Amino acid sequence: MSRCLALAVLVAALPSITSAYKPTWRTARIGGGGRVTGILMHPKPPYQTYIRTDVGGAYRFNSSSSSWVQLLDWLPRKQATWYGVESIAVHPARPSLIYAALGEYVTDEVAGSVVVSNNAGASFTTLLAPPPYNTTAASYTVRMGANEELRWCGERLAVSAAWPPVLLFGSRADGMWRSPDGGNTWAKLPLQVTDAYHNGEPVGVTSVLFHPTNKTLAFAAIYSKGVFRSTDAGLTWEPLLCNSPACNPPDPFAPPSAGAAFPASANGTSSAAAIQPGQGAMGLQPMFVCRMALTPKSGTLLVTDRQTGVFQLASAGSIKANTALWQDITPRSLADPYVRFCAVDAAALPSAAGSLAKQRLAVATCEIEDDQSSTRHLCQVFVAETTAAAAAATQGHDVQPPAPVWRQQIQTGVVEDAAWWDAYMLAGPFNTGLVLTRKPGASTNHIWLTNNFGVLRGSVTANGSASAFRQLTKGLEEVCVFDVKVLPAAAGSNVLSAVADVDGFTHKGGVMDRAPLQWCSEGRGQEQQCAYLQETHALAYCSSNPKVVARLGHVYHTSPTSSGLAISHDGGTTWPASGMRKHPAWVNTVRKGGLLVGAPYRVAISATDCNNMVLLVSSGDVGSSVSNLVTFDGGATFQGVNGLPVVPRTRFYRDQPLAADTVGKGLFYFFYNATGELFFSKDQGSSFARARSVLPLPSDESEQVTLKARPGTLGEVWVGYPWSGGLISIITCMYDAVVGRANAAENAAAVFFSKDQGSRFSMACSVLPLPSGESEQVTLKARPGVQGEVLLGYPWSGGLIR
Repeated sequence: MSRCLALAVLVAALPSITSAYKPTWRTARIGGGGRVTGILMHPKPPYQTYIRTDVGGAYRFNSSSSSWVQLLDWLPRKQATWYGVESIAVHPARPSLIYAALGEYVTDEVAGSVVVSNNAGASFTTLLAPPPYNTTAASYTVRMGANEELRWCGERLAVSAAWPPVLLFGSRADGMWRSPDGGNTWAKLPLQVTDAYHNGEPVGVTSVLFHPTNKTLAFAAIYSKGVFRSTDAGLTWEPLLCNSPACNPPDPFAPPSAGAAFPASANGTSSAAAIQPGQGAMGLQPMFVCRMALTPKSGTLLVTDRQTGVFQLASAGSIKANTALWQDITPRSLADPYVRFCAVDAAALPSAAGSLAKQRLAVATCEIEDDQSSTRHLCQVFVAETTAAAAAATQGHDVQPPAPVWRQQIQTGVVEDAAWWDAYMLAGPFNTGLVLTRKPGASTNHIWLTNNFGVLRGSVTANGSASAFRQLTKGLEEVCVFDVKVLPAAAGSNVLSAVADVDGFTHKGGVMDRAPLQWCSEGRGQEQQCAYLQETHALAYCSSNPKVVARLGHVYHTSPTSSGLAISHDGGTTWPASGMRKHPAWVNTVRKGGLLVGAPYRVAISATDCNNMVLLVSSGDVGSSVSNLVTFDGGATFQGVNGLPVVPRTRFYRDQPLAADTVGKGLFYFFYNATGELFFSKDQGSSFARARSVLPLPSDESEQVTLKARPGTLGEVWVGYPWSGGLISIITCMYDAVVGRANAAENAAAVFFSKDQGSRFSMACSVLPLPSGESEQVTLKARPGVQGEVLLGYPWSGGLIR
């Protein structure tokens, strides 16, 4: 996923153009929507809770207002990829000291880094990034991947309880790094983390963990290689693997045993029925570890293995490394063997004086998109209570510590913040993180869960039963906005937002401070009832009847993938299934990160004929002979467009190069950023011709230029260059083209302009009448105090022209 910005709203009435104007912006209300990839809570008062996201920054929870506070809105545009948070860590003894590893992709041109805050995230200082891992390629440092594979695994950054703190960072592709002085200097450690891949992408170290009080004890998980331990604060490492013949790594491609199906209650309420663990089997080796946690009393190491389940290792800090006998404690109650466990945590429970110390464990499943599994699973949470003495029962292998007895908590959700969340979203698909509160003396623990849409919180009482999980989305906004349309008053002044992953929303009447109406929800079973698209890339409405709205998007989690054009006739309030339009070629048009040959990505509607639409399609990765499309019957049929370039586009390319004139019949415009050329159509989009180009080229071909037709004005379009060129009005070219006046010829009057102190001049598009004769003495004046406006006076034949 590319950099994605939250939807924002301008809070102020637009003043006159001559007044000083300082706009005020605030985030528009959606109510979650993006992937929260991790959560952690500081073990000491005030027990601050932090979350990280893949592309939307880091947040701290404000308990007084039950809302999230964005911590990275200070980042400049050039560091926009730092909104991807690879990891976040806290100093276990200092509640205000936090660190974050920032960077979205291992291929980012802007290298990631580690930042530190001494005031719980109110401000940050950029630390010295680790040195280049390869002296022959010193243009980048240690690479981050907050939006890469397995981004929902554990924290790759860890902070020791020492002072100054020791920092450990486990990278995806560049090894393990250590800082002995709080991040000021770094050194690469001789711990091999290469050849650790998932789905063909490097994932390397998936979790690093310091003991909360033992300043020298640390653990690291390397994907496909198991768990490693350091007893000298990260300087040296040894694998926690049993080398006995009884300890064989499991087949990574074999699913775990299904066990007996658990009779989940039909209404989704919590169940206190006991669940059998994975038979307490000893000797399996967790190799594909995602997350780790330490029990607070006994020091038992808990890990989740994405291939085989949940494991514990008693006395993990002292046991001989080559005799580490892991115990399988997976809740074996799931009917589908392809369910995986991702999240794990442990917390202390209050204990009476003289009694055994108690602790609570919690694990959660994550949805796995596996071709061999036909079921899309909801999150399942299991809790168990153990005693510290039982968990650390043995140093040898002849006595097995008792496996915990799990109780399943069927996740029910209470909608509070965002009514568009459905049961599927509340049940936490793609569960990414779990944390149990650690407030001492509390008999009831909070369970915090993060998922693909936001954060949920529930409670577990002393008897192991759980309350409903409630949304915590206030202040948490992470949606990728592809397009926004503000409809005229005739269509209810609705604001429509097209977004990735969760389709899109209608903000009724333009109200932006409460959660909006989602167009179609997958989890409500509405795919057959409404025009469902998993994400919407483009919006357009008909100027003569703005209640007619078209949206263009894709469904990419199904096989085959598909694209669609949906039509609403009530200003985006409803999208009936009868309004879905499909082209025969719109099958298997989408894949991860890209649009394949023929995938539609932009749409425009004629001002006077609401059934007349032009659609841009992608040429794919290497180009093809496909054509852009036009329809004259609202998408019932399509035909190819002549004269219009077809270019490759990715899912997250947010340019707006297509527009329809807001007055003229069947007039369309297209800006080709590769050449700076403007194209126009006067025949309802059947064919396009080039207009005379006076436009500067973008800074590069990937610059996402926006083209807009001016409302209520025939033949006027504007183009905006977000990085290099500012805003340009293309009045004369387009008026000349669409009204039919002759273009400038050799004997025509023309205006020339220079932007380089007069060194060079270029000809602007001409819509000027010729003087009555070559001897007519024309006067040209620039308007004082106004940039870019000139007045031309014809004393005999033409009057005054601006």
